[in-house]
Amino acid sequence: MQLFPFVFFSGIVPGAVGFWDFFGPLILALTPLLVLASRSLRSCRIPLTVWVLSAMGIFSASGLPRFLLPVFPLALVCIAAGLTVSETRGWKVVSALGVSLTVLLCAVGAAGLGVYGWRAVAVAVGAVPRTQYLEARRPEYQEGQAINGISGNQPDKRNTLVFVRHMYSLEVPFLNGDPATSWIVNPDRLRTPQEWKLFFRRYGISFVVRSPEYPEAVAKSLSEMEETGQLTPVGEAVVQDFQGMRIHEQRVTVPVVVLRVKDLGQ
Repeated sequence: MQLFPFVFFSGIVPGAVGFWDFFGPLILALTPLLVLASRSLRSCRIPLTVWVLSAMGIFSASGLPRFLLPVFPLALVCIAAGLTVSETRGWKVVSALGVSLTVLLCAVGAAGLGVYGWRAVAVAVGAVPRTQYLEARRPEYQEGQAINGISGNQPDKRNTLVFVRHMYSLEVPFLNGDPATSWIVNPDRLRTPQEWKLFFRRYGISFVVRSPEYPEAVAKSLSEMEETGQLTPVGEAVVQDFQGMRIHEQRVTVPVVVLRVKDLGQ
């Protein structure tokens, strides 16, 4: 039943993607011409098929329209084929309007790309420091830098267990501890401090990071280890991070605490 609002009522459901998002208003308006082009021009059928199947696959798998960017040139090819059919049939008004709208679409898209990406371009050409850009734009970058600074200065260079989502800012040896995304962390087998000790020893984990809290599935046992001194703080920092979607530019203060695993053994 979700297919009906997706195709016929684009944008009517707040926060949900629709046909408009994946194909654009211009494609929606020129759909009859695209159908005629696919019937009249055999060379148009392959790019049209690839484009439509890609869009539907992305809709089913992720629902993120930005992944359509690599196949957007195929959309322009299909538009050109539809306009060619209108010219051959002598529809001058339709052809002129379609060409004008296509040029406008490309101009608006280029302007939007410029507004969205000028900061990244400024970093690429060296006009803005890389660190300054990452602090302002990358999620959990400041948490990563805090972890690098605290764990990296410790004499023990074994693994650090982290629960952050964006781990590409980390420069110290680390393991993902989030049960929702980690293959090695099973909450059903890590319910007691003793089980956690065996886990730490097995994977060579010397440090655990709490930022700001542990995942709910493992919070009880790790918090108990803190209370009993089996996890002891070696450093902490207070950083800024995004709240919700990055595009909203809302930031919150996030504490980062790095704890050492006591009596890990060999």
